[in-house]
Parts: sequence; structure tokens; C-alpha cells
Amino acid sequence: MELPEKMLLNDVLEKLYAFCAYQERCKQDVIKKLNKLEIPSKFHSDYLQHLEEEKFINEFRYADAFTRGKIRQNKWGRIKIKHALFQKGIPSSLIEEAFSSINEEEYLNTLKKVLMSKQKTLRQSDPRVVKYKLVQYAAGKGFESGIIYETLEEITRNLQP
Repeated sequence: MELPEKMLLNDVLEKLYAFCAYQERCKQDVIKKLNKLEIPSKFHSDYLQHLEEEKFINEFRYADAFTRGKIRQNKWGRIKIKHALFQKGIPSSLIEEAFSSINEEEYLNTLKKVLMSKQKTLRQSDPRVVKYKLVQYAAGKGFESGIIYETLEEITRNLQP
């Protein structure tokens, strides 16, 4: 890395190492951190390259961890995750690769749990209104409409005597 002596201060690198080691980070996160540390933007690419070479940042690893975390913790669907990753500057090829590692059964179970927990909170008696609200809620969480309807049908089939 060819940075002036004062730009390659150990404390800056140590801060970046700690920042990246704490949790997975993408390039955009590191750039925000560099701006916060008041590092001139002409040196950002050198720091990013150094962090990539040292395997502190990896865009695929970030996309994969982000995807798994948002499904398990936040109960998000693919659409919302994809949008969030685009906002972070992750290339669509890496997003699709991260999506390929999603366990489909776990994904559908997550949607089922989201729908069932939301259904418990609804105070409507009209089944059409309930279905509409459930579809809207799941769509807002980023789930695809096709699987929302399939899962709703499965849930209602299982509830009928």
C-alpha cells in the first residue's frame, strides 16, 4: 500500500481492523468509517484494497451473512434483503449467489411464523380482510407474493377441520 507515512498510521489500521473484525462489513461501511476518521477520499481505495488482501472485508461473505441474519433475526423476505444489499452497493451477482445458499425450508417456515404471529394480532372477523392484511404485512416484510399466497393456503388448509 502506497500511502504517505502519516496516512498509514497504525492507529487508523487498528481501528479499521477492529471495525471489520467486530462484524462483517461491506466496502460502503468501511468508506463511511474512513470518512468519520477524516481520511482523505484519495486514500480510500488503498485502505479497501489492503483490507481485502488481509481478508477483513469480502463482499460475498458480507452478503451471505447479511442475508442469513435478516431472515433469521428480522424475518425479512428476499425482496427487502435484495433492496437493502443494493443500497449497500453489493453487486447483483453476489446477491444472487448469497440467495442460492438460503435454505428454502427455513425461508418458508419463517414466512409461516410471520403470518401466524400477525394473524393472532388481527381483530377482524371477515376472512377476506384478514387475508388481505396478512398479504400486505408479508409483502411489507419483503416476501414474494407467490409464496405468500401458497403459504396462506397451506395455513388455512391446516386450520380447517
